[in-house]
This record gives sequence, C-alpha cells and structure tokens, in this order.
Amino acid sequence: MINNPEIGTHYDEESVLEVEDLTVTFAMGSPWRRKVLVPVNHVSFSLKKDEALGLVGESGSGKSSIAKALTRIYTPTSGEMYFHGTNVAFIRGSELRKYRQKVQMVFQDPYSALNPLKTVHQQVQRPLRLIGNTQYSVDSLLEAVGLSRDLQYKLPHELSGGQRQRVVIARAMALNPEIIVADEPISMLDVSIRASILSLMNDLRRRYHVGYLYITHDLASARFFSDRIMVMYGGHLVEIARSAELIRRPFHPYTQLLLAATPSKRQQKSALPQTGYSTPNLWSTAKGCPFAPRCLYVRGECTINRPPWTWVSSTHGVACFANELFRQPGSQM
Repeated sequence: MINNPEIGTHYDEESVLEVEDLTVTFAMGSPWRRKVLVPVNHVSFSLKKDEALGLVGESGSGKSSIAKALTRIYTPTSGEMYFHGTNVAFIRGSELRKYRQKVQMVFQDPYSALNPLKTVHQQVQRPLRLIGNTQYSVDSLLEAVGLSRDLQYKLPHELSGGQRQRVVIARAMALNPEIIVADEPISMLDVSIRASILSLMNDLRRRYHVGYLYITHDLASARFFSDRIMVMYGGHLVEIARSAELIRRPFHPYTQLLLAATPSKRQQKSALPQTGYSTPNLWSTAKGCPFAPRCLYVRGECTINRPPWTWVSSTHGVACFANELFRQPGSQM
C-alpha cells in the first residue's frame, strides 16, 4: 500500500498496479539553453484487479505520457510503479519483457497500430508464438472480439476502422494481459460503432478478468465505461472519485468545466466556467496550480504553491485550495 503524503493511504491491498509520484520529463532546446518539459508531474494512483479506471483530460494534459510510462515505452524520470508489489519503473531485459506481456496497450489510431503488409492472422498469431501461448488460437481471439474467421487473411486496408480496432484488441489479448492501457481507443472511430467497442472491452473485462486504464477526453464515455474517474490537467492529477459521484458532484473547477462542455439533453446556454483559454504551462519552472490562469475562483496562493490534496470522502479526492467548500453538502464552486 502506498503511503504518499499528498494522496494519503487510500489504496486497496488488492491493487494490481500502484503508482507513486510518477514524473516524466523531456529536455528541450540546446545544451546552453536547456528547458525541461514536465507532462507528468508527481502523479499517484492505483488500479485494482478487474477495475476500469478512467483518465480524463483535454489534449496536452499528460494522459498519453502516463500511458507510455505505464507500458514502459517511456522510462519514468522519477517515481515508482508497483506491479503486484514489484517496482517496475526501471526494470530492463527479461523482467521488462515479462511485465509488458501483462500490461498491454491499445493505441488511439487503429490505422497505424497494424502493419499494413501483414494479414490479420499474422499479426494476431505473432504474440502467441513469441510467448508460446497455447491457451488461445487466432480463431478464438477473433471470435472473442466479434470478428469472423474469414477476416483473418485480409490486410488492414481491407477492414473498416472498427474492425481494425477489434484486431488490435485481439492482438493485445493474445498475451493474456492483466491490464490493458487503452489510449482513446474510440476517438478515431465512427460515432455509430463507439459504443460497441466499449461494450466489447467491458465484456472482455468480465470474461478474462482484465483491468483497464481507459484514457479519454470525453466524460460521457468515461462514465459509461469506468468504475472510477481521474481528472488530469497540466500534468497534475486534480480530482479522483467513483464515476457516478464525480459526475454528480464535481468539485475541482476544471472537472466542472469538462462537465459543462459535455453535450447533453440540456444544452449549455451560459458561458463555460473559465476566465480564458490559455494552454497549461508544462515547463519545470511553472509554479502554483496549473489551472489558475483559467479558474474563476483563483486566489493569491493558487499562483504560488501547488494545491494540497484533500479527501472529501474515502473515495473522492481533489487538489484545490478552496477545500472549505468541499465540506458543505451539495455545494458547488
């Protein structure tokens, strides 16, 4: 169990993956004028067995950088990632290969995720051969993701976008993973088939006991698919709660902004709750709350110090200085 001074001890001992103070940085510019970009800034969370955990935020908030750090496409700059109690943040070689078998990724673009010169059969069969998996066959995996066996000898360009994404999911499932990191898996698909892909992923979760980190900018789909939702802005985690609770009582001003911008039966008629449209400052020299330049409730300390993490309840946490409002039942900032 993680004992982080900001996040606290709110992690279940049955967590499969626990992340503590994860930081990812990139050096920019020349050696003489080096600047450091911080897309992931001291982020902590946990993922339980069979759980679907949503990660929501606008483009540039650091969601994909977290995904690539968890799958070790990126090596974290600092922090710890515990998979079944073993720190995998900096492992290499055979240990890293074994970890990657258990934590697979489904990318946003199904067009570029597949080799255009290989058939569906070849692309799904390859991971089975690499690990000698006799539990599944190409036919059984295609059937599990709702594809006909007749498609296995087709090339990717002969498939629709939805079919390609199902092939990508089947390839990930071939390694019998415990966690799938799904980086906006429906954002490039037709609206008519998005719900079917989410339903498929949910079905696989129940049948094969796989957990998900579901990354999206869409609160509506996160609520539909996720058990809990984390909200991220400017490289920082700003709020986390159970899905229904977060939608019903969003405390952080940025979460309220995302919810106000979500299409619904009651269309938004008033101005969105923000003061501007500036992008977050991700440089290492940035101070204070990253949302301060856009926040309606900004105060002096917001521009100087990073907001403390406050647990409104045992399952609902928020990083904001206006924590006196969180204790008022039914209050909204």
